[in-house]
Amino acid sequence: MRAALAVGLASAFIRFVSQPIDAGQLPNTISGRVLDPSGSPVPGAAVTLMRREQRRGKLEYHLVDARLLEITDANGAYRIVDASLGNYIVVAIPRNPTVKNGAINRIGFAITYYPSAADAASARPVTVTRPLR
Repeated sequence: MRAALAVGLASAFIRFVSQPIDAGQLPNTISGRVLDPSGSPVPGAAVTLMRREQRRGKLEYHLVDARLLEITDANGAYRIVDASLGNYIVVAIPRNPTVKNGAINRIGFAITYYPSAADAASARPVTVTRPLR
């Protein structure tokens, strides 16, 4: 688990709990919870899916579909439905407090990739498979 405390102008990484489930349990659904380093829920974070692809000898990441974006509820829970079969990188984009006078907000939570990675290259892919029968 990777976490850092928010001190001064630093950011804290959030973490995912309960590995996102795949279609073996709920068809074409990825769900879980987003928590802060102390274990408290992170409400209002946008959770979406990315794909990792090799193009021209280079590893690239891109968002899958803008319709596959969910906002975490008061318990930090999210459920993304209608994901196609395949491998995904799950990413949480926190809603940090706004800063007055147009300055960039450098305090709060950082964008985090499942399970608690600081970058997409370190993320663990989640696979949506056919339901088990």
